[in-house]
Order: sequence, then structure tokens, then C-alpha cells
Amino acid sequence: MNRPALSLLLLLVIVAVLAQGCSGAPALEEARPAPVAEGIGQIGDQIISEEDLEVAVAPSLEQLEERRNSLMPQLTPEQVEGAMQIFEHQAGDVRGNVLVRMASDMLINQEAERLGVDLATLLADEVEGKVKPVVEQDLLDYYEENKHTLSMPATFEQMREPIAKRLAKDRVKDRRRAYILELKEQTTFRLDLERPRFDVVNPPGVPQLGPDDAPVTVVEFADYECPACQQMFPLVKRLMRDFDGKVRLQFRDFPLDIHPSAIPAATAARCADEQGKFWEYHDALFSDPDDLSDMALFQRADDQKLDRAKFESCFSSGRHRDPILKSFSDGFALGVKSTPTLFVNGRILVRTNYDRLKQVVHEELLLASGS
Repeated sequence: MNRPALSLLLLLVIVAVLAQGCSGAPALEEARPAPVAEGIGQIGDQIISEEDLEVAVAPSLEQLEERRNSLMPQLTPEQVEGAMQIFEHQAGDVRGNVLVRMASDMLINQEAERLGVDLATLLADEVEGKVKPVVEQDLLDYYEENKHTLSMPATFEQMREPIAKRLAKDRVKDRRRAYILELKEQTTFRLDLERPRFDVVNPPGVPQLGPDDAPVTVVEFADYECPACQQMFPLVKRLMRDFDGKVRLQFRDFPLDIHPSAIPAATAARCADEQGKFWEYHDALFSDPDDLSDMALFQRADDQKLDRAKFESCFSSGRHRDPILKSFSDGFALGVKSTPTLFVNGRILVRTNYDRLKQVVHEELLLASGS
């Protein structure tokens, strides 16, 4: 072979090798179409794009921005960093809330279309028509459980109508949430927007109610002398009933220095825990919080049939003080500044109301198998 032909052959070989690149793929390959954007969610055959979410969430984010701008000038430099972190979490939470609402509306609208009925008819049949009626015993139970949280004393008769309206409204919301969970299991359901979450790590042996494998974990940082915590107490108990088996509750001490009886009460609860009765003693403290003196704490031990000598020995030993203060420092590191503060699968809720708490748990259940 002459030199010009050899040079031409060598050039062709070099070009072919370079065309393969580092992957060793063939030099000539048919062009592939660009993958279709999956968006940040899919409900049935409908895609939720990031643009759809940004349009829907814009008004809520503007309101949050206004609140932040009005608050910042009132804070000290030391408080600004923590406040900014909380606002960032709230902004992420707002996006998640709107995305879940969009997905829920899509589920219901798609079902109405599938059945060939209008939305009002579907909701009347599957939501309003399946709500359990409120009976007299429901009203009495609600009143007894919540009467100590009223801002002003009121008799059952005075509260009957407001309670009846509240329970009826709550049950419609509950049935709608349950219906959405039913529909989710019958179609494609994917939401990819991750919410901001705190990594809440609890020490071994932290008091817990509910199964270990529950899809939702609620961690409550509370102070036994805190009035707001006392008001939260029946709401958390109600949550555990409403979501029986789906939620586990873990309790952490966060004794505020403005409450001198908070640490003694927390100590007493931990001493009760040594005898296997933490939750009974915890409930007794929050159910009747007026007297947290040492003698009253000892009396509660008697009421719970605890070994009095062991209880008093534990109480006076001081061995629980450091773990209680460690619980406080753990909460403070997570951004807890007041009580009660709850973390629902890492999502922070400060002095929340029951409807918001229930909604967050519902959202977490919706997302539990929806990704």
C-alpha cells in the first residue's frame, strides 16, 4: 500500500475512534427523542408541572414574605438566623400544602369524570352522605375533654350548639380526607416535592405511644406547667384516637425557666416511667395541672398505685435532672423556642390547632406510599 493511501486509512480509523467517545458507543447512532418532562407530580394521567405549582403558590408565598418583612426589624441579630430558618421551612411547607391540595382536587375531579357525575353529586354521595351523625354522647365527651381549655367558664348547655357545629364540620373534613386516601389507592399517585424537615433524633427509651412502624411519628416538646401545653393535651389524645395505629407519639421534656415546677413535674413523670406508668402519670399532670407542688406530685404517685418509697427515692435522687436538661438542649438545637412544639415526620408545628395538626398527619399519610 502506498504512503498516501496508508495516511488516508489511518485518518479514518482515528476519526472513528474519536466519534465513539469514552463510552465506546457506536460512532453512528440514531438520535433519541428527549425524555418527556415528568413534572413534580402525577395524578392518574395528569401531570403537575413546576410552573403549575408556582402559579398556584404565589399568593401564599407573597403573604409569607410580607409577614417576614414586618417581623425582621423587631428581632435582635441573634434571633434573625433562627427566624430565617423557620421562614424557609414555612415556605417549603406552603409549597407542599398547595401541591397536596392540587393533587387532592385532581383525584376527586377525575373520579367525578370517571363516574360521569358532577362534583357536587359525587361529594354529596361519597362525603356528606357517609358522615357519621353527631349524637348527644359525642357532645358530652367533647365538652368534658375540652372544658378546661375554654378561655371563659361555660356550661354544657351554653356550649352545646357550638360543639355540635364544630363536630359536624370536623366530620365532613375527616370523611373527605378518608375519601381522598381511598381514591389515591385506585390510581397513579406521585408527588416529588420534598418538604423541609428537621432531623429529630430521640434517645433510646423515650416515652412512646403507638406502633414502631407507624407511617407518622409525632414528637412533642412540652412543659407540664405551660398553659398552652395543657390545652394541647386533649388534642394530642384525640389525634391518637382518630389515627389509631397510624401515628406514634414520642414525648420530650422542654422545661421553660419561667415555670419553676416544670423540672420537678418532669422528674416525677420519669420516676413514674421507672415503674412502667409514664403515660398514666403524664396524663394525670396535664389533666389536673393546678397543683404541681412536691406533695401533689407524691399524691399523684399514690393515685397511680406506684410504690411510694421507690418514687420518693427516685424523685429526691436528682438522677433525672441531666437527662431533662439534655432534652431541653436537643429541642433548642432543633429551633424549639416555645411550648408546645410538635414535629410531624420532622415538620415543625408551633402552638398549632387541631385542624392544622390533623391536616399535616393526613398529608403525611397521603405521601406515605405516594412516591
